[in-house]
Amino acid sequence: TAAWGPTAAMAFATTFGTASTGAAISTFGGAAATNAALAWLGGGAVAAGGGGMAAGSAILAALGPIGLGIGALSIFGGGFFIRRQNDKKIKELDKLIADLNISQNRADITAKMHWIDTLLCKTREILAQMKKSTLPVQAADYNDASFPRKQLFNLVDDAKLLGKMSQESLIMGKHV
Repeated sequence: TAAWGPTAAMAFATTFGTASTGAAISTFGGAAATNAALAWLGGGAVAAGGGGMAAGSAILAALGPIGLGIGALSIFGGGFFIRRQNDKKIKELDKLIADLNISQNRADITAKMHWIDTLLCKTREILAQMKKSTLPVQAADYNDASFPRKQLFNLVDDAKLLGKMSQESLIMGKHV
């Protein structure tokens, strides 16, 4: 707007304006066309009660700064509008982040990791006991007094405990 305002005004005046004589400015050429366009922009010839070429020149001179002012206002207004839109988006994102409840999720994950560590430790403990076990690996007489029944019952109890702990970890995973 600032760069083309004076030029656009002169083009408009020479295309659509009429001189004080009633002739179309578009039919004139050179200095006559320029002077008639300036007089038309100034409200007509001084003799006809208008501002003449001086007023037309003043209007053209004002169009540059006015255009610059309008351009500056547009830029600042647009910047202000974009800033407000960005602030709204930032607030929306802050709300979404707050809704994620990250601290609670971290606490849940920490609890699950602790539970998994406990389950792993117990599994390693039972595996170590099984490796130390002296249970017969071939067919044996379970009624024989020398058969290590207590060791077998302990092994079965440990297997039941691991099964129960595994079920609890599955249930824990479903609730959180």
